[in-house]
Amino acid sequence: MFTPEQRQKIAPVPNDLADEELEEELTTLAEII
Repeated sequence: MFTPEQRQKIAPVPNDLADEELEEELTTLAEII
């Protein structure tokens, strides 16, 4: 998966929001892949 540093580059938003939103997006991407 992504490290926190990579997540910041992908979606530079506050960490708490980034974690929740990116987890959902990564889950969707994982399902597509």
